[in-house]
Amino acid sequence: SAGGVVANQCVSDYVAARQGRGSRALVRLSLTDPFTSGPPDDEVQRGLRGLDGFASIDASTIAAARRAEQFGRDADFAEHFVNTDDLVPYTSTPLPLCFCYDVTAAAER
Repeated sequence: SAGGVVANQCVSDYVAARQGRGSRALVRLSLTDPFTSGPPDDEVQRGLRGLDGFASIDASTIAAARRAEQFGRDADFAEHFVNTDDLVPYTSTPLPLCFCYDVTAAAER
């Protein structure tokens, strides 16, 4: 779950590093129940750099929603495997920039 932040940032950093330098590889981002909570708003504005500094439940909730809107932003294709009955907080909302596969009812779980 928490690795989704790192994976998304790797995609963003790679795309930014290749900008203006000719061709780059197509980037596919696959996420499985990524943890979308983290730093409050002022930290979110600078990117998805870490899970430090929970200011309060309200600030973390707002940050989680804004962070969720950024997952997959720089990928050529982004997919999100989600189960909506997960007990872990901030992992059950489909990400708007990703193609979502809801596996909640899958027998294979």
